[in-house]
Amino acid sequence: MPSAITEAEEAVRPVDAKTLAVLLAQSLKVWKLPEDWDDIAPFYREAFEDVPLDLVQAALKHCRMTIKWFPKVSELRAPIDAELRRRRDVLRRLRTMELKAARGDVEEPALRVVPTPEEKAAAEEIAIKTKLMLASLEIKRVPADEPEDEATAERKSRRRGLYAEAYAAFRKTHEQGPPMPPNAGVPS
Repeated sequence: MPSAITEAEEAVRPVDAKTLAVLLAQSLKVWKLPEDWDDIAPFYREAFEDVPLDLVQAALKHCRMTIKWFPKVSELRAPIDAELRRRRDVLRRLRTMELKAARGDVEEPALRVVPTPEEKAAAEEIAIKTKLMLASLEIKRVPADEPEDEATAERKSRRRGLYAEAYAAFRKTHEQGPPMPPNAGVPS
């Protein structure tokens, strides 16, 4: 864990100010500097003051290759924002994991309980009964391109209800299993 955190910290370590100034000066030569450059230059440095060297280089290259006119500050940062957020998120998650491990607050994954043969048989019986109910009621699956009218809505509702009943019966026979989402097993 410590080596992963060290790597993640390196991946977000900001570029030093001198290197940033050189990179900006080299890249911004591609365009004609605005007349008020001395006034706005600090904003361009500010755009990258918390960005790692490789991302500064990538952003400046992207701007040189894609932007015709002198870039706005937001245009400099835009191509790398997502990657910078991802790197910071990785570091935050690693630090949280380290903190939880140090406190002994690590959650064990829930073990999946394997159903007994009797439970499997009961579930199979429910599945067969559900298929028979659906066949006897002649509730067919409603095609997606069928226009939504009252009869279609009623068929969908009855079908969902039957699936919900079958699922509820199945859950009763498998209480020790992991909890399922409320709409599990119910087609829309």
